[in-house]
Amino acid sequence: MSDLDYVELWLVRHGETVENATGILSGWIEATLSPLGVQQAKALKPKLASVSFDAVYASPLQRTQDTARYAGFPAPVIEPAIKEFCFGDYDGKPIASLPQDWVRALYTFTDDFVTPNGENIAIVSQRVTRFVNTLPPGRYLLFCHGGVIRTLARHLGVDKFLENGTALVIDWTHRTILEHVR
Repeated sequence: MSDLDYVELWLVRHGETVENATGILSGWIEATLSPLGVQQAKALKPKLASVSFDAVYASPLQRTQDTARYAGFPAPVIEPAIKEFCFGDYDGKPIASLPQDWVRALYTFTDDFVTPNGENIAIVSQRVTRFVNTLPPGRYLLFCHGGVIRTLARHLGVDKFLENGTALVIDWTHRTILEHVR
């Protein structure tokens, strides 16, 4: 157990997937780590090994659990609240085939971003923050997704898109970014 008097979150974006590499939108669909994604996850191991965490969580999607395993955390607690955006009708589709105004809204991550039969930023923000706000003071490792991390970063007043296989360390209590682990 840590002796922190605040909530520190280590938010790890899963390693690159085959779908990321080929331009397939993968929200709630299962996606497979690419060879590069496996390397990215393994590269996290020495960076995380010396840190003591009060708990380790992963999204229910396999790509986060595989990233956790390769990074040295074979048994994370599965937490549905940190699952990626549901992209509804667009999940599993090539990004190039989607309406370009929607793709622009996805990349600019505006508050009015919504997916047909999927989730919007407000829904994802509510489910993710509801979970992290229940955590007692301590240090937590969360293997999750780009949209989840970007949503939490917005609560800090920044728009931070994380590369695959990297981590953003934040002091959630004081809404401050502490480090970007690459």
